[in-house]
Amino acid sequence: MSRCSAVIEIESELADEILKVITPENVSAPEDLKIHCYSRHKKLICDLNLQCSKEKEVLRLRNTLDDLLQSIKLFLDTLHATDKSL
Repeated sequence: MSRCSAVIEIESELADEILKVITPENVSAPEDLKIHCYSRHKKLICDLNLQCSKEKEVLRLRNTLDDLLQSIKLFLDTLHATDKSL
């Protein structure tokens, strides 16, 4: 059985805060999808792995990446909007 994987790295002073925001979402991932996110040296790093026995599972990995990136963007957009309103 083959595996699909992806790694994203986001350099940010807010890497620790971003990690805290996205961690609860990763807890409910399906068993065949492994998501490991951590921060190191002002970088958020997320490693995603999935067993890919069918072509459509590659799309699942892409959709998971998309969801993760949307969550990060929403957090950063909200943070910036709050800063501007102060």
